[in-house]
Amino acid sequence: MAPAGDTQDGWVVVGGKGRPRKTPEQQQKHLKSRAAAAAVLAAVTGRAPPAPACQQLSDGATAACHMDAAEAQQNAAAASQLSPLPGWGPSPEREWKIAQRSKSKKKHASFNLTPEQQADQLVQQTQDISQQLLKREVFRSLVAAMHKVDSHTPSVANHLKSSGSTISSDQHCDANHQHSCQCHRQLQQQIYADPQPQPTQQQQQCEQWCWSVVQQLVCYGLGSVEDSRVSRYQLALLLLQRQLLPGLKHPAQLFDPAFTQVDKLVLHQLGMQVVGRNEEGRRPVHVPTLFYLPHCEGTLCDNLLDANWSPQQLSQLAILGNSFSTYQARWAGPHQPNTRRPDKLLHLVEAGAVLEVPVPDHNFHVTSAFNDMGLHLFQPCNTLQHAS
Repeated sequence: MAPAGDTQDGWVVVGGKGRPRKTPEQQQKHLKSRAAAAAVLAAVTGRAPPAPACQQLSDGATAACHMDAAEAQQNAAAASQLSPLPGWGPSPEREWKIAQRSKSKKKHASFNLTPEQQADQLVQQTQDISQQLLKREVFRSLVAAMHKVDSHTPSVANHLKSSGSTISSDQHCDANHQHSCQCHRQLQQQIYADPQPQPTQQQQQCEQWCWSVVQQLVCYGLGSVEDSRVSRYQLALLLLQRQLLPGLKHPAQLFDPAFTQVDKLVLHQLGMQVVGRNEEGRRPVHVPTLFYLPHCEGTLCDNLLDANWSPQQLSQLAILGNSFSTYQARWAGPHQPNTRRPDKLLHLVEAGAVLEVPVPDHNFHVTSAFNDMGLHLFQPCNTLQHAS
């Protein structure tokens, strides 16, 4: 086939295909239409129209090309003073794609930061979220649940009051503890504002539990704070839990196989420790311990119960996580055959050895952050003796 641009009997080869050669009049009309479109485009975008390329044309068409270039510049200058025509510009679908691309660029802008800089940003975000949670109903629900299972809650409030008095002046707090000091002050206001509930008969039977003597705080299954917004909200709630436990003798300990380098830096800056190995939940307790298991599988919780399968150990255990009643209802119906059944958990629920206090999220705007949450205690009651 002849090279592009060669003519044979009035035909021109373009892109490997033969097309009829345009007459000078057709070429001039085509160039005028392109010049008009360039002028309108320049008026809308504010950019000067490109000069039309004068290819190998006849003398008349070449002259028309230069005339149209000058005319296009004049049209662009006149049109630039006009307001953009309504309906011109990107389509709504295109605008949506541009907006999504802009969000994606902002989301991935952290790729240009060092892990330390990313950690600093995430720490600030988490602390801001914890301040927001102080004013939300889900945190009030947690405080109310803690009141229900502990008739000695005023001792917690008194400790917060004494802690607040010792650090009430900001001069005693360095930059890393300003947020902690503010939490203390707001928490004591929160606790004093809530009415003290009357203990139920089951609570009176299991009244040995006291939040002020909890010495360890452990969290499994938090997820990656770097990659998940839900994880950041759950970590913010963990910060508030730490403030509600004045008797802690060790930093909060966390493990999740999804933790990244940035996640570990964040937890370190927040004064927490990352467990060095995957315990799979099998951690025996010897002192009063609160476990935070946000949306963990029933098998993980079952491993924790199995590792503490005695009245003495279970009486020192509290679990904040998915409702045990939900696990029971889930296993009452059909389930996947390859899924392990949480026998210990279900045994305790069926024996009535679990004190469960729901912690409603009140339709929290981050849907899967705190839904189906409950506080669970295992006290040395008669039912617990039978369950063991």
